[in-house]
Amino acid sequence: MLKSTIADTGRHFREGHYIIVASQYNVTYVDSMLLAVQRVMGESGVARRQLKTVRVPGVFEMPAVVSELASGTDRKAVDAIIALGVVFQGETRHADHIVSAVTHAFATIQLTSRVPVVHEVLQLDSTEQAEKRCMSVEFNRGEEAARTALAIASVMYSIRNDSSGVKPSRRRQVGDELGNAR
Repeated sequence: MLKSTIADTGRHFREGHYIIVASQYNVTYVDSMLLAVQRVMGESGVARRQLKTVRVPGVFEMPAVVSELASGTDRKAVDAIIALGVVFQGETRHADHIVSAVTHAFATIQLTSRVPVVHEVLQLDSTEQAEKRCMSVEFNRGEEAARTALAIASVMYSIRNDSSGVKPSRRRQVGDELGNAR
């Protein structure tokens, strides 16, 4: 993810459509990241009508909603989806299982739908970590998620609209499945 301000590589990212999927669990921290996303998007020229926010009960429910939004046939073009959530590590490994499953699902959704998913589901050990990463002005991960969404939307637009005639290959060569050299 991006740690610094993105360069303006074109107008498309400001004209795109973005969906924020935000967990209602640990809402204080998630809402702080959500506000940061909305602020950065606005400062970058993205109008409110280009942003849609969908609330889900918890982090584990996110992949089903993200998948539907990324692959739905009745949607406007979605340039990026931002997933916001906070999971606290408890005494058991439950949080590890949840976050691992969500991470794997987001990666699969991106590859199958070709819609970037900015993964900002944080697994944290303490409220101090949550305050630093979700509520501080200097280090709000929502801000970083917004910048990443804008950057990847611009990259994807550039690839899909390359005027040089070079397009990503969809053909597989013999031996690809086994990793064999050609």
